[in-house]
Amino acid sequence: MESDTALYRVRRDIDRRNKTDMRLYPTMAFAVIVIYTFVAFYRGIFFEDAEDVRSFSIAIVGSGLVLAMMYVLATRVNKHNKRDASLMADVCDFLEEHHPEGKDNRDIQIMRGLIPGTTKQFILFLFFFATLFPAAFGALIYARGLTDDPDRLAMWLVVISFVLGLCIILVNINFPRRHEKKFIRFSDATVRVLETMGVSMVGYGQVIGGRNVYLLIVLSLVTFGLFIIVWLCISMRDFNRHIDEQWNFENNLLVAFKMVGLEPAPTGQ
Repeated sequence: MESDTALYRVRRDIDRRNKTDMRLYPTMAFAVIVIYTFVAFYRGIFFEDAEDVRSFSIAIVGSGLVLAMMYVLATRVNKHNKRDASLMADVCDFLEEHHPEGKDNRDIQIMRGLIPGTTKQFILFLFFFATLFPAAFGALIYARGLTDDPDRLAMWLVVISFVLGLCIILVNINFPRRHEKKFIRFSDATVRVLETMGVSMVGYGQVIGGRNVYLLIVLSLVTFGLFIIVWLCISMRDFNRHIDEQWNFENNLLVAFKMVGLEPAPTGQ
């Protein structure tokens, strides 16, 4: 049956990309600003005296904006990586089925070794989600006034999340570039395998540059953490460009598979 073939699974992986490879743009931050501004003013109007004007409302808006954007970005990366792992495995299956050397082909073995580990990605996502929980709990305490001193407790919870999130950013600042470098190696190996089968195709082209960790730290300190928002917007742009280039690669891949001798079904655009 066609549903049992590697080509069918490759088509299915590519058809899923409209659901997993959602593009994010910095303008989406305005919606987050509105939500957290409402939370802050709700707390200020209903739980504080009119003359008791505090700066915590501003802090909760800024922290909420950054953390919410981090959560959305992490969710998108996790979904994209899961689809990548499935697509790469199915491409390897297809090439093994049609290449004379099968599993013994060196390039196919290289491709197998580049497939992302799903367990590692899931653990990373859970860890990232856990860093956001204190801030979410703090925002709830702040909005509802659940304790005698909600401002102080909520502030500490937000600070904890912000520091943990900053650590993740510093550790993974070049994650988009590392992810792309791995995919470029996969693409190059795929092109080489197809060339030995008499089929040529255009592979993935680099679109993401490296990021300077030390510069990020300095700018974050100078701007009291506000530069993190800029970095998140840069990361959104990087992944948008990566998705565009990967979709081009996938389109070229289906054309190449057709030249191998099989007719692929139309993909969702």
